[in-house]
Amino acid sequence: MQLQRMLHHKDDVNMQTQNSLPSAQREKAHICDNDDLINKIMGILHRNTDNTIKEITTVLPLRNKEQTDEMQRKNKEFEEQAYEMRRKNKVLEKQINEMQSKNQKLQKQINEMQNKNKELENQLEKYKREALKTIERLTREASKYQAELGRTMNVRLSNDFNNSCQLREDIKTLKKNLETFSVVKPIKEFHIIRDNADRLLKLYNCTKPVDDGHYKLLLHAALQKFILKSTINHINQYFSRLNHSELEQKIGENTKTLLNNMDSFAKSRKGNDNITQNLPVRFRQQIYNVLSNSGFTSIVSPKGTAKHPFISELQELLIATMSDFRIVKDPNKEKIFKDMAAKLSLDIIRIFFFDLKAQEQIADPPAWFDCNARVNPDLMEGAFDPDNCQDEVVQ
Repeated sequence: MQLQRMLHHKDDVNMQTQNSLPSAQREKAHICDNDDLINKIMGILHRNTDNTIKEITTVLPLRNKEQTDEMQRKNKEFEEQAYEMRRKNKVLEKQINEMQSKNQKLQKQINEMQNKNKELENQLEKYKREALKTIERLTREASKYQAELGRTMNVRLSNDFNNSCQLREDIKTLKKNLETFSVVKPIKEFHIIRDNADRLLKLYNCTKPVDDGHYKLLLHAALQKFILKSTINHINQYFSRLNHSELEQKIGENTKTLLNNMDSFAKSRKGNDNITQNLPVRFRQQIYNVLSNSGFTSIVSPKGTAKHPFISELQELLIATMSDFRIVKDPNKEKIFKDMAAKLSLDIIRIFFFDLKAQEQIADPPAWFDCNARVNPDLMEGAFDPDNCQDEVVQ
């Protein structure tokens, strides 16, 4: 600014001087003025340069120092923060490692407990099966001993309860075996003889048109009824034969005679002792328990053991009956059915001709339900709702 003012002042002086001097003098004066001006300018420049250098050498280092100090202070803060963060990170890593270690230990304990629990469950299941087998064995032995020993003084303290419970279980087993024996599907294993099957369903008034699946269900049920009725009728004929050549026939006939005589004796003789009144019931129970246990089993002779001839007769009857309605395609399965027929024959005799008569009150013979009869949930099982079957009928 000072330099500019000097230049402007010089121009004004030159203008005034030039206007008052001659030309040569004006030129000389002009040169002298320029030299003075240059010297003055140079002096000002030197002073400005000195001031600038002084400022650079004094102010800038001070500012740089302040900035450096500020940067060092912030850097120190950052280092302290970084150190604190590293410290906290190490603490967190340590805690994480401890938690992972604890988690691994807990997981190991859980796995050990699960394995131990599984072992205990397996042991418990094993003990349970063994206990059930033991209970079944002891129950059979107890029933057997009670049937053999009994109590003659009090019929109601006998094994009648055990007999009735066992009878229910035997009937369930017979039902299951009969269902298996009379099966007619799948088609790859059995061929249904349709004409005979239709006649059987017509015999039981099952004449409604149905699909193939429903037809086989009806035939399966009809076969069970037909087999059971046919077998019972054949056994009745066997016991009605005049020539009682088998021991079971003789024992049954003699028991009937003795019971009739004992009943007449108790009614026609004076006395009020319990033995006379209870003996016929107790005697009947014991005799039919014996027949149920050993009747129609294998016959023992000096030559060895052999199947009872009447069981063989019933076995052939059952096989022939089923052969009228189905053809078994697998020979191995046909042999299984043949063996099953022998067991079915013996079970039917035991249940319907011995066990029913071994109860304190002789049970009624089996009742057969006709087609279209009302469903009775107390006496029947089937695909119906027991609480809502008022309109259901037997098919």
